[in-house]
Amino acid sequence: MVTWRSALPSNDAARVLLDQYFQARAQGFPDGPEAYRRTEPVDAEYRLPVGVFLIAEGENLSGEPADVGCGGIRRVADGPLGARFELKHLWVLRWCGRVVRMRSPRWRRPPVFRRARSCSPRRGSPR
Repeated sequence: MVTWRSALPSNDAARVLLDQYFQARAQGFPDGPEAYRRTEPVDAEYRLPVGVFLIAEGENLSGEPADVGCGGIRRVADGPLGARFELKHLWVLRWCGRVVRMRSPRWRRPPVFRRARSCSPRRGSPR
């Protein structure tokens, strides 16, 4: 079971997870002028009441406690309907091709994150 704890992005455990997040993001971008630009999260944007940064705690493959993910919610400029927030730096560790299952006691059916088998559409299916 995965649990959560709040932390600031400058926290040592958060830094480790954010480094892995930024490395994974950079791999998806080309080199050169279009390369991924790392933007460090600012602690003030992830303090209540304007935001929160969370670290997911779970178990590694050996069954030992480990930090397995992170993410933050921060307030952005108000829109026509009022206050708005955005989800930033969502990261969940992968082990051996499996994705960690996450659940919350408030959910009746926990979501299951599965790896895609193929990126190409099936024959006869619309694109």
